[in-house]
Amino acid sequence: MTSLFDTIVYGPFEAEYHRDLVDDQFKAALRDFLSQHLLPQVDHTILSTEGTLRARANADRFCGPHSAVRNCFFLDFKFRGVDGDSDVSEQLWFQPIIGEFEVAMGRPLYLWTPERKIERESKRRKHEEDTMTVRSAMRLLTADSVHRSICPLCDTKLTVTGGDGVFGVCCPRGCFKYDFSISNGKQNDFRLKMGM
Repeated sequence: MTSLFDTIVYGPFEAEYHRDLVDDQFKAALRDFLSQHLLPQVDHTILSTEGTLRARANADRFCGPHSAVRNCFFLDFKFRGVDGDSDVSEQLWFQPIIGEFEVAMGRPLYLWTPERKIERESKRRKHEEDTMTVRSAMRLLTADSVHRSICPLCDTKLTVTGGDGVFGVCCPRGCFKYDFSISNGKQNDFRLKMGM
C-alpha cells in the first residue's frame, strides 16, 4: 500500500552509519510517526506531497558510538493542496533501540496549514500595527504634546510615572509597558504585550 510519505527523499547520506540505519524499517517508523502526528492536522484536500529527511551531522566523524547527534535528522515536508500548501520543518530524533521517532525539544509536530498561515500573518500584522500605534502615542507623550493619557489600544487611562530622568507609561490592562530614559533621549525598554 502506498503512503503519502513515500515521496520523502532520504539523504544523501555521507556517513556509513546513516546509510546502514536508513533501511525499510527506519522508513516505516517515520511513515507511522508522521501519519500519527501530521495527518490529523491536515484540513484540506491533498493533491501531492514532497519532502526530505537529512542527517543533522552528515559525516562519519560525527557518528561514533558516543555521538549525541548521529540520530538527529531534519525533516522538511509539504502537503500540496488546491488552496495552498501545508508544511512542516522540524528536527527529529530517532531512537534505534525501540525504532521510534520523536520531535526534538519535546515540542509537538506542528503543521502549518494554509489557515494557520493566514492566522499567523494576521496576528503578525496586528502586532506590527499595535506597536506602531503605541510608539506613536509614546512619542506624543514624551514630547508633552498630549495632555490626556489614554491607551491607544483599549482606551483605558494610562499609568504614567517619572523622576530622575526616567519616564514610564503602561496600560493597567497589560496592553503595553514603555520605559523611556529622558536623559539620553533613547528608550531603555519597550515591551508590547498582546492579548492581555
